[in-house]
Amino acid sequence: MNSPKNRKRDFPAWHPEFRIPEELPDIKAVRTDFLINIGSIGLALVLLFGLLYREATISSLEGDLDSLRSEERRIAPDNKEVITLYTRFMLGKQVYDDLDKFYDAPINLPRFLYDISEIRPANISFDEIAYQEIEESVREKKSKSSKIERAYRISLRGQTRDLKEIEALKEALDQLPYLREVEALIREGSNPRNPMLNTFGFSIEVRFQPAKEKKEKGGKKKA
Repeated sequence: MNSPKNRKRDFPAWHPEFRIPEELPDIKAVRTDFLINIGSIGLALVLLFGLLYREATISSLEGDLDSLRSEERRIAPDNKEVITLYTRFMLGKQVYDDLDKFYDAPINLPRFLYDISEIRPANISFDEIAYQEIEESVREKKSKSSKIERAYRISLRGQTRDLKEIEALKEALDQLPYLREVEALIREGSNPRNPMLNTFGFSIEVRFQPAKEKKEKGGKKKA
């Protein structure tokens, strides 16, 4: 007579034994090995496409670079000529701007240079005569704010054997009518002694503003 264990073998159960993985049916729609193969092939194709695109891009850029270098060599002489002309133009423009400022001053500077040679005391020699247009901050009386105004400065530097000659020069400058019209302020600097030449150095600064601004200020005061 067959035992119960043998009967189970002869007549399998009507459903799988879930506790035995080997006896479970294969119900996968797509096998794992197939997915891995497809992924590997896809990754290889992507890498290959990326490599080909990179090489094509490098080749295209190298061609563009060679073309640009060739164009650079072609226009190099013209570019050099343009730079030379621009440099000459800027130098000429600087000279023009300096001359424009020189002749646009509130006083006649050529006349001043002529007068300074006439009123110069005999014992005074000039080392430098400089003219400069500057901007200075002026504080308004009625408000705490300040504004920028144009101003002009003439600097006289030189040597003398007699300090009295400096006072004579300052008095002569103060008597110039066009300097009085612009209310020029005359200041004297230090007088260092030069023992080798047995002279005294001096510096005189003549500062003034445009006559128009002076007139406007005067008109405001009268009002």
